[in-house]
Amino acid sequence: MKQPKDNITGVVIHSAQIEWSTLRKRKGQLNVVTQHTKPLETDAAEDVESSAIAKKLKSIFGKLKSGICLGLNTDKTLIRIVNFPTTDADELASMVELQVDKFFPFPVEQMIVSYEVLTQDETSSHILITAAHRRDIEALSDPFIEAGVPLTHIDIQVLGWFELLKEAGEIVSEGTHVYMFLDKTGAQLVATHNGKPLVFRTLAEHLDVLPDEYIHDMVEETNYTLTSLESEWGGVYASQITLWHSEDVLTELANALHKKCNLPVTTRCFEELPLLSEGLARRAVRNDQEIINLALPEWGLQEKKRKAKRRFISTAAALIFLWFLIIATLVVSSHVTSTQLDVLTSEVEDLEKPIEKMRTKVEELEQYADRSRTGLEALREITVLLPKGVDLTSFSYKKRKNVTVSGQSKSVNPIYDFFEVVGQSPLFETIKPGKIERRRNMSLFNKLVATFPETGTP
Repeated sequence: MKQPKDNITGVVIHSAQIEWSTLRKRKGQLNVVTQHTKPLETDAAEDVESSAIAKKLKSIFGKLKSGICLGLNTDKTLIRIVNFPTTDADELASMVELQVDKFFPFPVEQMIVSYEVLTQDETSSHILITAAHRRDIEALSDPFIEAGVPLTHIDIQVLGWFELLKEAGEIVSEGTHVYMFLDKTGAQLVATHNGKPLVFRTLAEHLDVLPDEYIHDMVEETNYTLTSLESEWGGVYASQITLWHSEDVLTELANALHKKCNLPVTTRCFEELPLLSEGLARRAVRNDQEIINLALPEWGLQEKKRKAKRRFISTAAALIFLWFLIIATLVVSSHVTSTQLDVLTSEVEDLEKPIEKMRTKVEELEQYADRSRTGLEALREITVLLPKGVDLTSFSYKKRKNVTVSGQSKSVNPIYDFFEVVGQSPLFETIKPGKIERRRNMSLFNKLVATFPETGTP
């Protein structure tokens, strides 16, 4: 989705409250327009997770004129930082896909993946890759969608904190440093080397309290992370830990970290920094680079359809008004001949042609938004359905019409099984099984044709 250029509002929801910051960019300067923190007060008789929150959001953001960047809890994401030996954008995208398949546990169709370039030199790129499950993004964004509040950006909360530290000059530019963020949403760790992030990691979730077992687990996870840094990045040894928190000084945790990791520990309070929502807004309004955005892809398509529909309605209204104006002129004019009337009617028909063209474009946009009949999706479906022991020998795709598949197996039974599961697939409406032949101890089937539905989504 296109990033907002001038105005942006960062939003964070945690516990039972919401905070937001609106920033405006003028003449290269970012200015805070407004900042608020409010409880999400709801009627006890209402469903707190849906309509009640949506009503509250509509009352807050219903008339907002800026884009919205919403912060996703860090514990709902997987983050990995890697170095790639290229600066080419297409090559980076391909390498990111390979990393996602290698390190992230969910099927690709269930994840939303994004990445951003942290630093680059002439030959390599330092990349942050993140993925989140679609259901977690939907759970966070559904009340906004229900309220009719459009979202332009989904970012990660820990990146907002890191942005605030950079803006405040709190990131150490030399050596290896560990920053820990403890708030009610959980505990996160960021390790940097010479100011460049090497790892983002969640240590705990929902820290309303900090029992002894939490402290023990967080200290052990921190020590493990430091050991992993030394082995993964080679010769990287942490020199200090800074513990940022929102409550009283966490003396017990600081002492435990110092004892286990053998490093000095400094405690700092979030009150020294702006609101987290401001950090998210500052990231979203950048013009110098693309940043993480876990927004659902269909949001962009829906926005395009809304804009196309608005253009169509505006054009149609203008043409209808012009048509009535012409007719009114004809009625009040007693000297218009039948020939002139025919000419004017023809002109009206010509004016109606753009309406038909606009309608066609809207239909084409809706068809383009349906990605279920692409060749890649069809190949993925065929591959998933392929039984063990059956090998594909050919695959052809006729755009939005059908696919034709040939293959072979040592036994004929797996081939019949394959025909059956393809026939049951919701992606295809009908299938025409191919001819099965026996050659050189192999059973071959030729040209299984699977046809997509003529209309609608399969």
